[in-house]
Amino acid sequence: MTRRPLRTLRFTTLLCCGVMLVCARPAEAQLGMIEGLFRTVSDLSIYSMVGDFQPDWTSPDMAAVGGGGSVGFGLELLFTASRIQRRTGRAARDTVVHVPVETVVRRENGQVVDSTTTYRIETRRIPAQQETLAEFELAVGYSEAGFHVLAGEPGSTDGWEVRGALRQLPAVTFYSNFSTNTNVSFYVGLRSGIAQLTGLRAFGPDGTVVRGSAQAFQFGVAGGLVFTPPPVQNVSLFLEASSTRQRFAAIEWDGKIAPAVPRDMKFRPFTLSAGLQIQFRDS
Repeated sequence: MTRRPLRTLRFTTLLCCGVMLVCARPAEAQLGMIEGLFRTVSDLSIYSMVGDFQPDWTSPDMAAVGGGGSVGFGLELLFTASRIQRRTGRAARDTVVHVPVETVVRRENGQVVDSTTTYRIETRRIPAQQETLAEFELAVGYSEAGFHVLAGEPGSTDGWEVRGALRQLPAVTFYSNFSTNTNVSFYVGLRSGIAQLTGLRAFGPDGTVVRGSAQAFQFGVAGGLVFTPPPVQNVSLFLEASSTRQRFAAIEWDGKIAPAVPRDMKFRPFTLSAGLQIQFRDS
């Protein structure tokens, strides 16, 4: 009778160890997948953006009586998908090179009188001389910008205050980059992904606070210029203009709200972004 708790403890210990070993394999597989994914990353972009992130909605008894532009931030991981190249010189070819293996020096009276060098003959491939005309990249990013509006009947001054942030996660963009044989290049892109209203709050004139949430599909276009300073090879500066449309057809409020507070929102912000792009590898 006195040994049964000890056996139970041993069984529990063995069971926990077995569960940890079984769970460790999927975790290792996930870490391996994440590590393999990041090995294919070619660039990282960090940027700040400014634009009119104010929502609009369609209802006869609602109107935005306040608000303005806002500033946001974001980052992107870029993966090189393909390139269009043109040959500018000789085609790829093989060449024979002599690689030194060892050198034997013969001395007499402390003076070098002779030396013999042994070489190994190798065949090496010389790549073709090519110029990159266009490069295609896939980017996965995150961005967020806040907004603030006063919702009420037209002409009112004591309406509800609506605050929140427009978050793009993930924002997936397909870029086409075009070279100009200078330090400046340009690009265009198509953007899609999931947009969310995060931190959404409606503040009533009597102190009421109601939380809200929504999620929607987004689509937009982007274009910009990239400048690479001559002394630097793997760091660039970029300036981008973009327009993205998000339509939140149904906002979920967790409390009672006034008729002036929107049940749906549309965003069609035009933004200007400036940032830094760091190249990890030449893929």
